[in-house]
Amino acid sequence: MRSHGLMLGMALLAGCAAVWEQQADVAPKPNGSLVAATAWAKVPQGGDAYGAGRHAALSLKAKLGAVEPQVVVLTECFAEKVDKAKAAKGVASVFGKERVVGIASYGFYTRDGVADREAVGLLALGGDGIAVRTAFVPKLNSVGLAQESEELKAALGDAGRKLAAQLQTLVYNEADYNQQTRLMVVLADTHSPKNQLLLDGIQSVVGTAFPITGGSANKNAGQNFIHWRGGLYADAAVALMIDGNIASAQNGAQAKDNDAVLATARKVASDLTVSYVNIHPSPLGLFLAFDCAGRKGKLDAIDDERKAVIEGLKEGKAFEVTTTVDEDGNSTETEKEVPYKDPRLAPSAYYAAGMNSPKSRRVVSPNFANAEIFGMWCAGEFGCPEDSLEHPVGRGWHIMGTVLGPRRVPAPIARTMPTSVVREIEP
Repeated sequence: MRSHGLMLGMALLAGCAAVWEQQADVAPKPNGSLVAATAWAKVPQGGDAYGAGRHAALSLKAKLGAVEPQVVVLTECFAEKVDKAKAAKGVASVFGKERVVGIASYGFYTRDGVADREAVGLLALGGDGIAVRTAFVPKLNSVGLAQESEELKAALGDAGRKLAAQLQTLVYNEADYNQQTRLMVVLADTHSPKNQLLLDGIQSVVGTAFPITGGSANKNAGQNFIHWRGGLYADAAVALMIDGNIASAQNGAQAKDNDAVLATARKVASDLTVSYVNIHPSPLGLFLAFDCAGRKGKLDAIDDERKAVIEGLKEGKAFEVTTTVDEDGNSTETEKEVPYKDPRLAPSAYYAAGMNSPKSRRVVSPNFANAEIFGMWCAGEFGCPEDSLEHPVGRGWHIMGTVLGPRRVPAPIARTMPTSVVREIEP
């Protein structure tokens, strides 16, 4: 599993003209909120795509309450372009088109249900602890180029660099705010294995270790669209930068039959809860999954993968971690799974540092049964699978999971250690 803490500033690429309208900079508040909410709707009998989009948006707005979303991510699985556009227009009728971006997929799932035709799913992100920027490249110039050609490599590499360069890093006063973390989400018309070529360009700007997830659009002819502010674009890409008071962790796994698809979905969700709590004791806001449509095709029942994710998020685990220090001052950590007893532990109890034994601590993965879930089936996925936990890659046949929540930044607490020396340490 990969966890993300303090990230370094993003390099900027000089000379690339922006093709988007930059959002205003609003510094996230330390200990500010992260709000994630989902909603979805199918076209009812006798209804239309516009009505489904508007219904999903109104449901989402009701869940958000007074919170204004900074971005609304749309995924839809309509067969006809006209219906895709109508669904997006229905969403924009509630939230305005400026904050709506998205992707045509093979279907999606949330905590509340699943759909793979004539439906629209929405994810909203807001709160005063984050700032979200979006970037857009309307033309990747990849159509008609051979997969192994240098021309395709150059075109997608250039597009990736342009996309990343638009997402300028938000810079805050480190003395006031020293727990910044970032996550990039990429939505592109680059089916696997072309997705890796786009990622290569992005990583040439942000580095290979920068946390990135995302997916590739439905590759069926006439359905391979990216949504950007009310428009539909083929051979295009969108990226979001979520910046601020967040903690995230990533994991992924491959599978090509029904049982393995379910097992990997459950394991990725379960393992990520452990990894997430290792970052910081804070509530989990969102389980985000970019899933391969090939995996969907292996399911005996379309709803089973969603149920596997939910079961994985319910699993609580506990580990006892012991740190030993050798004569040269080098430290080594070993962990041992121990019985998990209480799924109702408060966030402040996730870390229990024994005062009589300051070199040993217990790390508990709580029950994240109520976290929001937003997953979609794509034609390729970006993320950190088991064989590349430190470096995001573009793959197929994977579920790429990311968990995201507000990062708590506690004030240092003075504790009396066994030596009777008072030191400032974080809990």
